[in-house]
Amino acid sequence: MGLIRTLRHSAVEVELHLKNHNLARGSRCKIRNVMSLLFNHGRRYDLCHRNPIEWVRQSTKRSTASDILTTIDVQSLLANLRFERGR
Repeated sequence: MGLIRTLRHSAVEVELHLKNHNLARGSRCKIRNVMSLLFNHGRRYDLCHRNPIEWVRQSTKRSTASDILTTIDVQSLLANLRFERGR
């Protein structure tokens, strides 16, 4: 319910609200995108007059670098997997 109250305010406040959750940037961006989709749907059916989320910026940039597996790493993983055959 706190988020709905926040939506009556500025985009910056919504950004801060999302940032306060202990979630990955990608997860926060997905939440923002779903909220935007819902408001667009509401506008389409005249349930609301604007989409307050359209000005909310949310980066999906990774906070850490991805781990890149070497050929040896992949071979080691495959060698240690136990494959179950179909029943």
